[in-house]
Amino acid sequence: MPYYDKVQSYGDIENRDIWEYDLNFTHAQTRMIMMHAWELDEVDFDYYFFDENCSYQLLSLLEAARPSLHLTDRFFYHAIPSDTVRVTVVSPGILGDINFRPSLRTRINWRADGMSDDELALALAITQAGFKKRAAELATYDPQAQARILDTAYDLRQYRYNRAGGDRAAHALVSLDLLRLRSQLAAGETVPSHHATGAAPHESHASARADFGIGSLDDTAFAELRIRPAYHDLLDPPTGFTEGAEINMFALALRGYESGSVQLESLEFVDILSLSPRSRLFKPLSWGVNVALRREWISPVERPLTFALSGAGGLSYALGDTALTYALAQADVLVTDELSGKITVGAGPAAGTTDPSEQVHISP
Repeated sequence: MPYYDKVQSYGDIENRDIWEYDLNFTHAQTRMIMMHAWELDEVDFDYYFFDENCSYQLLSLLEAARPSLHLTDRFFYHAIPSDTVRVTVVSPGILGDINFRPSLRTRINWRADGMSDDELALALAITQAGFKKRAAELATYDPQAQARILDTAYDLRQYRYNRAGGDRAAHALVSLDLLRLRSQLAAGETVPSHHATGAAPHESHASARADFGIGSLDDTAFAELRIRPAYHDLLDPPTGFTEGAEINMFALALRGYESGSVQLESLEFVDILSLSPRSRLFKPLSWGVNVALRREWISPVERPLTFALSGAGGLSYALGDTALTYALAQADVLVTDELSGKITVGAGPAAGTTDPSEQVHISP
Protein backbone atom coordinates (compact mmCIF):
# COMPACT_ATOMS: atom_id res chain seq x y z
CA MET A 1 0.00 0.00 0.00
CA PRO A 2 1.43 3.45 -0.91
CA TYR A 3 2.30 5.62 2.08
CA TYR A 4 -0.25 8.31 1.20
CA ASP A 5 -3.01 5.67 1.16
CA LYS A 6 -1.99 4.43 4.61
CA VAL A 7 -1.94 8.01 5.92
CA GLN A 8 -5.43 8.59 4.54
CA SER A 9 -6.65 5.30 5.99
CA TYR A 10 -5.32 6.11 9.45
CA GLY A 11 -6.21 9.80 9.54
CA ASP A 12 -9.47 10.12 7.57
CA ILE A 13 -11.08 6.69 7.90
CA GLU A 14 -9.87 5.30 11.23
CA ASN A 15 -9.53 8.82 12.71
CA ARG A 16 -6.12 8.30 14.26
CA ASP A 17 -3.83 11.25 14.87
CA ILE A 18 -0.46 10.55 13.25
CA TRP A 19 3.00 11.57 14.41
CA GLU A 20 5.74 11.30 11.80
CA TYR A 21 9.37 11.03 12.90
CA ASP A 22 11.78 11.73 10.04
CA LEU A 23 14.92 9.60 10.05
CA ASN A 24 18.30 11.31 10.01
CA PHE A 25 19.84 8.54 7.90
CA THR A 26 22.04 8.70 4.83
CA HIS A 27 20.76 7.60 1.44
CA ALA A 28 22.72 4.35 1.75
CA GLN A 29 21.29 3.65 5.21
CA THR A 30 17.76 4.39 4.03
CA ARG A 31 18.27 2.03 1.11
CA MET A 32 19.45 -0.66 3.52
CA ILE A 33 16.22 -0.27 5.51
CA MET A 34 14.17 -0.71 2.35
CA MET A 35 16.19 -3.74 1.25
CA HIS A 36 15.88 -5.39 4.66
CA ALA A 37 12.13 -4.68 4.75
CA TRP A 38 11.85 -6.33 1.33
CA GLU A 39 13.68 -9.39 2.68
CA LEU A 40 11.17 -9.64 5.53
CA ASP A 41 8.17 -9.65 3.19
CA GLU A 42 7.62 -13.41 3.51
CA VAL A 43 8.85 -13.73 7.10
CA ASP A 44 6.34 -14.51 9.85
CA PHE A 45 6.64 -13.03 13.33
CA ASP A 46 4.76 -14.12 16.43
CA TYR A 47 3.01 -10.93 17.49
CA TYR A 48 2.86 -10.19 21.21
CA PHE A 49 1.83 -6.73 22.33
CA PHE A 50 4.20 -6.74 25.29
CA ASP A 51 7.40 -7.57 23.45
CA GLU A 52 7.47 -8.57 19.77
CA ASN A 53 5.09 -5.90 18.49
CA CYS A 54 5.32 -3.68 15.40
CA SER A 55 7.29 -0.92 17.10
CA TYR A 56 9.89 -3.39 18.36
CA GLN A 57 10.34 -4.78 14.84
CA LEU A 58 10.89 -1.24 13.55
CA LEU A 59 13.82 -0.87 15.94
CA SER A 60 15.34 -3.95 14.33
CA LEU A 61 14.98 -2.30 10.92
CA LEU A 62 16.87 0.76 12.14
CA GLU A 63 19.62 -1.47 13.54
CA ALA A 64 19.95 -3.22 10.18
CA ALA A 65 20.90 0.11 8.61
CA ARG A 66 22.98 1.32 11.55
CA PRO A 67 24.17 -1.65 13.66
CA SER A 68 25.85 0.59 16.21
CA LEU A 69 22.48 1.71 17.60
CA HIS A 70 21.69 -1.39 19.73
CA LEU A 71 18.13 -0.15 20.27
CA THR A 72 16.57 -3.57 20.89
CA ASP A 73 19.17 -4.28 23.59
CA ARG A 74 17.40 -1.73 25.79
CA PHE A 75 14.26 -3.86 26.05
CA PHE A 76 14.24 -7.04 28.08
CA TYR A 77 10.83 -8.40 29.04
CA HIS A 78 8.51 -5.92 27.30
CA ALA A 79 8.50 -3.17 24.66
CA ILE A 80 5.57 -0.76 24.75
CA PRO A 81 5.21 1.34 21.54
CA SER A 82 5.49 4.71 23.28
CA ASP A 83 8.64 3.51 25.06
CA THR A 84 10.26 2.46 21.77
CA VAL A 85 9.55 5.89 20.29
CA ARG A 86 11.07 7.53 23.34
CA VAL A 87 14.27 5.49 22.92
CA THR A 88 14.75 6.71 19.35
CA VAL A 89 14.15 10.33 20.37
CA VAL A 90 16.74 10.33 23.14
CA SER A 91 19.33 8.48 21.02
CA PRO A 92 21.46 11.10 19.23
CA GLY A 93 21.55 11.24 15.46
CA ILE A 94 18.54 9.04 14.69
CA LEU A 95 15.71 11.49 14.10
CA GLY A 96 15.23 14.72 12.19
CA ASP A 97 11.97 16.65 12.05
CA ILE A 98 8.84 15.56 13.92
CA ASN A 99 5.53 16.26 12.18
CA PHE A 100 1.92 16.01 13.34
CA ARG A 101 -0.98 14.99 11.10
CA PRO A 102 -4.29 15.51 12.95
CA SER A 103 -7.08 13.12 12.03
CA LEU A 104 -10.21 14.27 10.24
CA ARG A 105 -12.20 14.14 13.47
CA THR A 106 -9.56 16.13 15.33
CA ARG A 107 -9.58 18.83 12.64
CA ILE A 108 -13.38 19.04 12.83
CA ASN A 109 -13.31 19.42 16.61
CA TRP A 110 -10.57 22.07 16.45
CA ARG A 111 -12.53 24.14 13.96
CA ALA A 112 -15.76 23.73 15.93
CA ASP A 113 -14.06 25.17 19.02
CA GLY A 114 -13.98 28.56 17.27
CA MET A 115 -17.56 28.49 15.94
CA SER A 116 -20.75 29.86 17.43
CA ASP A 117 -23.76 27.62 18.02
CA ASP A 118 -25.54 29.20 15.04
CA GLU A 119 -22.57 28.61 12.74
CA LEU A 120 -22.32 25.01 13.84
CA ALA A 121 -26.05 24.44 13.43
CA LEU A 122 -25.88 25.77 9.88
CA ALA A 123 -22.89 23.56 9.08
CA LEU A 124 -24.84 20.53 10.30
CA ALA A 125 -27.87 21.54 8.23
CA ILE A 126 -25.72 21.92 5.11
CA THR A 127 -24.12 18.55 5.81
CA GLN A 128 -27.52 16.89 5.78
CA ALA A 129 -29.34 18.82 3.04
CA GLY A 130 -26.67 20.58 0.97
CA PHE A 131 -26.00 24.31 0.84
CA LYS A 132 -28.56 25.26 -1.82
CA LYS A 133 -31.47 25.16 0.63
CA ARG A 134 -29.49 27.25 3.13
CA ALA A 135 -27.75 29.61 0.67
CA ALA A 136 -29.63 32.70 1.87
CA GLU A 137 -28.76 32.00 5.50
CA LEU A 138 -25.13 31.31 4.60
CA ALA A 139 -24.89 34.65 2.77
CA THR A 140 -25.66 36.55 6.01
CA TYR A 141 -22.21 35.63 7.38
CA ASP A 142 -18.89 37.28 6.55
CA PRO A 143 -16.51 35.39 4.20
CA GLN A 144 -14.36 33.96 7.01
CA ALA A 145 -17.40 32.61 8.84
CA GLN A 146 -18.77 31.19 5.59
CA ALA A 147 -15.45 29.43 5.07
CA ARG A 148 -15.59 27.90 8.56
CA ILE A 149 -19.14 26.71 7.97
CA LEU A 150 -18.41 25.20 4.56
CA ASP A 151 -15.17 23.56 5.68
CA THR A 152 -16.95 22.00 8.64
CA ALA A 153 -19.87 20.83 6.49
CA TYR A 154 -17.49 19.28 3.96
CA ASP A 155 -15.38 17.51 6.58
CA LEU A 156 -18.47 16.23 8.40
CA ARG A 157 -19.77 14.75 5.15
CA GLN A 158 -16.44 12.99 4.64
CA TYR A 159 -16.45 11.74 8.23
CA ARG A 160 -19.97 10.32 8.02
CA TYR A 161 -19.42 8.78 4.61
CA ASN A 162 -16.18 7.12 5.75
CA ARG A 163 -17.98 5.59 8.73
CA ALA A 164 -21.35 4.65 7.26
CA GLY A 165 -20.85 4.55 3.50
CA GLY A 166 -23.74 5.36 1.16
CA ASP A 167 -24.36 6.45 -2.41
CA ARG A 168 -20.85 7.27 -3.65
CA ALA A 169 -22.02 9.30 -6.66
CA ALA A 170 -24.45 11.43 -4.63
CA HIS A 171 -21.83 12.00 -1.94
CA ALA A 172 -19.25 13.07 -4.52
CA LEU A 173 -21.71 15.47 -6.20
CA VAL A 174 -22.62 17.28 -2.97
CA SER A 175 -18.98 17.37 -1.84
CA LEU A 176 -17.90 18.89 -5.15
CA ASP A 177 -20.58 21.59 -4.85
CA LEU A 178 -19.28 22.49 -1.39
CA LEU A 179 -15.71 22.70 -2.67
CA ARG A 180 -16.72 24.92 -5.59
CA LEU A 181 -18.48 27.36 -3.28
CA ARG A 182 -15.60 27.30 -0.80
CA SER A 183 -13.08 28.08 -3.57
CA GLN A 184 -14.90 31.33 -4.31
CA LEU A 185 -14.24 32.69 -0.82
CA ALA A 186 -11.11 34.74 -0.16
CA ALA A 187 -10.49 33.05 3.19
CA GLY A 188 -7.52 31.01 4.32
CA GLU A 189 -7.13 28.22 6.86
CA THR A 190 -10.12 27.96 9.20
CA VAL A 191 -8.57 25.81 11.93
CA PRO A 192 -7.55 28.11 14.83
CA SER A 193 -3.80 28.71 14.90
CA HIS A 194 -3.45 27.71 18.57
CA HIS A 195 -4.37 24.17 17.49
CA ALA A 196 -1.19 23.80 15.47
CA THR A 197 -0.12 20.58 17.16
CA GLY A 198 -0.71 18.21 20.03
CA ALA A 199 1.45 16.35 22.53
CA ALA A 200 3.78 13.82 20.91
CA PRO A 201 3.99 10.19 22.11
CA HIS A 202 7.63 10.59 23.16
CA GLU A 203 6.53 13.31 25.61
CA SER A 204 4.35 10.85 27.51
CA HIS A 205 5.27 9.15 30.78
CA ALA A 206 7.02 5.77 30.88
CA SER A 207 4.60 2.86 30.74
CA ALA A 208 5.78 0.93 33.83
CA ARG A 209 4.92 2.13 37.32
CA ALA A 210 5.46 0.94 40.89
CA ASP A 211 3.60 2.24 43.96
CA PHE A 212 4.07 1.62 47.66
CA GLY A 213 1.57 2.40 50.39
CA ILE A 214 0.54 1.56 53.93
CA GLY A 215 -2.87 1.08 55.50
CA SER A 216 -4.97 -0.75 58.03
CA LEU A 217 -7.65 -3.44 57.66
CA ASP A 218 -9.64 -4.61 60.70
CA ASP A 219 -7.10 -2.92 62.97
CA THR A 220 -4.27 -4.81 61.25
CA ALA A 221 -1.56 -2.73 59.59
CA PHE A 222 -0.31 -3.65 56.15
CA ALA A 223 2.09 -2.46 53.47
CA GLU A 224 1.08 -2.71 49.82
CA LEU A 225 3.23 -2.91 46.71
CA ARG A 226 1.65 -2.25 43.30
CA ILE A 227 3.44 -2.95 40.03
CA ARG A 228 2.00 -1.99 36.66
CA PRO A 229 4.05 -3.03 33.59
CA ALA A 230 1.72 -1.17 31.22
CA TYR A 231 0.26 1.25 30.31
CA HIS A 232 -1.73 4.32 31.40
CA ASP A 233 -4.53 5.23 33.80
CA LEU A 234 -6.57 8.32 34.58
CA LEU A 235 -4.24 9.42 37.39
CA ASP A 236 -1.17 9.40 35.15
CA PRO A 237 0.01 12.62 33.46
CA PRO A 238 -2.19 12.91 30.33
CA THR A 239 0.47 14.32 27.97
CA GLY A 240 0.74 12.24 24.82
CA PHE A 241 -2.32 10.07 25.51
CA THR A 242 -5.90 10.07 24.27
CA GLU A 243 -8.25 12.09 26.46
CA GLY A 244 -10.19 9.92 28.91
CA ALA A 245 -8.42 6.68 27.98
CA GLU A 246 -7.17 4.10 30.48
CA ILE A 247 -5.41 0.87 29.52
CA ASN A 248 -3.72 -1.27 32.18
CA MET A 249 -2.45 -4.82 31.75
CA PHE A 250 -1.17 -7.28 34.35
CA ALA A 251 -1.21 -4.77 37.20
CA LEU A 252 -0.21 -6.63 40.38
CA ALA A 253 -0.89 -5.70 44.02
CA LEU A 254 0.67 -7.55 46.99
CA ARG A 255 -0.03 -6.90 50.67
CA GLY A 256 2.22 -7.76 53.58
CA TYR A 257 0.53 -7.73 57.00
CA GLU A 258 2.19 -7.09 60.36
CA SER A 259 1.63 -10.76 61.21
CA GLY A 260 4.15 -11.61 58.50
CA SER A 261 1.70 -13.02 55.96
CA VAL A 262 1.80 -11.87 52.33
CA GLN A 263 -1.33 -11.99 50.16
CA LEU A 264 -2.19 -11.36 46.56
CA GLU A 265 -4.51 -8.37 46.69
CA SER A 266 -5.28 -8.19 42.98
CA LEU A 267 -4.03 -9.11 39.53
CA GLU A 268 -5.70 -7.17 36.74
CA PHE A 269 -5.30 -9.03 33.46
CA VAL A 270 -6.84 -6.18 31.51
CA ASP A 271 -8.46 -2.92 32.57
CA ILE A 272 -9.76 -0.66 29.81
CA LEU A 273 -11.78 2.52 30.26
CA SER A 274 -12.69 4.79 27.36
CA LEU A 275 -14.33 8.02 28.49
CA SER A 276 -14.94 9.70 25.14
CA PRO A 277 -16.57 13.09 25.82
CA ARG A 278 -19.68 13.94 23.85
CA SER A 279 -19.76 17.25 22.00
CA ARG A 280 -22.01 19.31 19.78
CA LEU A 281 -20.89 17.27 16.77
CA PHE A 282 -19.96 13.82 18.03
CA LYS A 283 -21.91 11.57 20.40
CA PRO A 284 -19.61 8.64 21.25
CA LEU A 285 -20.41 6.08 23.91
CA SER A 286 -18.07 5.59 26.85
CA TRP A 287 -17.30 2.06 27.94
CA GLY A 288 -15.08 -0.05 30.11
CA VAL A 289 -14.09 -3.66 30.73
CA ASN A 290 -12.10 -5.24 33.55
CA VAL A 291 -10.90 -8.83 33.99
CA ALA A 292 -9.07 -9.55 37.22
CA LEU A 293 -8.35 -11.65 40.26
CA ARG A 294 -9.04 -9.51 43.31
CA ARG A 295 -10.22 -9.72 46.88
CA GLU A 296 -13.86 -8.79 47.42
CA TRP A 297 -16.05 -8.54 50.50
CA ILE A 298 -18.73 -11.24 50.14
CA SER A 299 -19.81 -10.96 53.79
CA PRO A 300 -18.93 -8.75 56.78
CA VAL A 301 -16.11 -11.16 57.68
CA GLU A 302 -15.11 -12.79 54.37
CA ARG A 303 -12.85 -11.24 51.76
CA PRO A 304 -11.62 -14.06 49.50
CA LEU A 305 -9.75 -13.88 46.22
CA THR A 306 -12.31 -13.89 43.39
CA PHE A 307 -12.32 -13.97 39.62
CA ALA A 308 -14.03 -10.71 38.61
CA LEU A 309 -15.41 -9.66 35.25
CA SER A 310 -16.90 -6.19 34.77
CA GLY A 311 -18.36 -4.33 31.82
CA ALA A 312 -19.79 -0.83 31.61
CA GLY A 313 -21.28 1.60 29.12
CA GLY A 314 -22.58 5.15 29.30
CA LEU A 315 -21.87 8.80 28.62
CA SER A 316 -19.07 11.28 29.32
CA TYR A 317 -18.89 15.05 29.05
CA ALA A 318 -16.00 17.50 29.17
CA LEU A 319 -15.73 19.96 32.05
CA GLY A 320 -13.44 22.72 30.85
CA ASP A 321 -10.20 21.90 29.07
CA THR A 322 -9.01 18.84 30.98
CA ALA A 323 -11.72 17.49 33.31
CA LEU A 324 -14.37 14.89 32.46
CA THR A 325 -17.52 13.71 34.19
CA TYR A 326 -19.10 10.36 33.39
CA ALA A 327 -22.10 8.17 34.20
CA LEU A 328 -22.03 4.47 33.32
CA ALA A 329 -24.25 1.42 33.79
CA GLN A 330 -22.07 -1.41 35.05
CA ALA A 331 -22.50 -5.19 35.33
CA ASP A 332 -20.24 -7.40 37.46
CA VAL A 333 -19.66 -11.14 37.72
CA LEU A 334 -17.77 -12.64 40.68
CA VAL A 335 -16.67 -16.28 40.84
CA THR A 336 -15.30 -17.90 44.01
CA ASP A 337 -15.62 -21.20 45.88
CA GLU A 338 -16.56 -19.21 48.98
CA LEU A 339 -19.99 -18.41 47.51
CA SER A 340 -22.75 -20.99 47.87
CA GLY A 341 -23.43 -20.97 44.14
CA LYS A 342 -19.79 -20.14 43.30
CA ILE A 343 -20.96 -17.19 41.20
CA THR A 344 -22.81 -13.94 41.75
CA VAL A 345 -23.98 -11.32 39.28
CA GLY A 346 -24.74 -7.69 40.00
CA ALA A 347 -25.45 -4.43 38.22
CA GLY A 348 -25.60 -0.78 39.11
CA PRO A 349 -24.48 2.75 38.28
CA ALA A 350 -20.91 4.02 38.18
CA ALA A 351 -20.17 7.73 38.02
CA GLY A 352 -17.34 10.08 38.67
CA THR A 353 -15.25 13.08 37.71
CA THR A 354 -11.63 13.02 36.66
CA ASP A 355 -9.03 15.67 35.87
CA PRO A 356 -5.78 14.01 34.74
CA SER A 357 -3.92 17.32 34.62
CA GLU A 358 -4.44 17.62 38.39
CA GLN A 359 -4.20 13.84 38.95
CA VAL A 360 -7.67 13.80 40.53
CA HIS A 361 -10.29 11.07 40.11
CA ILE A 362 -13.42 11.17 42.27
CA SER A 363 -15.96 8.34 42.22
CA PRO A 364 -18.38 6.96 44.86
